[in-house]
Amino acid sequence: MSYVLPTGYKGAQVTGLEQLAKNIDATLKQIKVAAQAGMSKWVHAIKEDIDGRVPKDTGNLATSFFIAKKGSKSIKRPIFNSYGKSESRQRKLQRSYQDWDSVTAWALAKTASYVGTSTAIIIFGFPLEYALKVHEDLDEGNNPGGGERKFLENSINDNLEYLPKFCAESVKGALSHRGSGSPMSSASPGNLDDLRRVLESI
Repeated sequence: MSYVLPTGYKGAQVTGLEQLAKNIDATLKQIKVAAQAGMSKWVHAIKEDIDGRVPKDTGNLATSFFIAKKGSKSIKRPIFNSYGKSESRQRKLQRSYQDWDSVTAWALAKTASYVGTSTAIIIFGFPLEYALKVHEDLDEGNNPGGGERKFLENSINDNLEYLPKFCAESVKGALSHRGSGSPMSSASPGNLDDLRRVLESI
């Protein structure tokens, strides 16, 4: 932006607004990408937290956890334990792989549909057929695999307050090259109000 004061005139002419608009647009895109990265870090933290909550009878339920992010091309397929070679065990094993393949394929297609948009999206969870029943009806006092009822819901609720912090810190890191004069430099992320204040100040 430059200021021009022609001789004999009182006033100013401002130029460079087009470049300013481009810079703002580029910064907003950078913020959105960084916010998505922050969401991803939070989900990975949820994954670690859930590991101590999910029942582990055969271990397959815990192993089935997946994360699909915008831009993900594939998700590594887990190796499930059949715990025996009986026909019933093999059918259950085959069904687990079918469930996992079907749900993760849907999740990848869903997140891919948001590529090129400003919407951040991450899909995660346990895609096995029996996951919902275990989640809702687990008998905590009579389960050899341990764990707790509503393990996914509880983990999300207990850690939801940290999501804005993960996003704000990711945005702050992405924009840190702007120097100490950046409005991000004085941010103290930790709740939704802080995150909103930080983004509105840019």
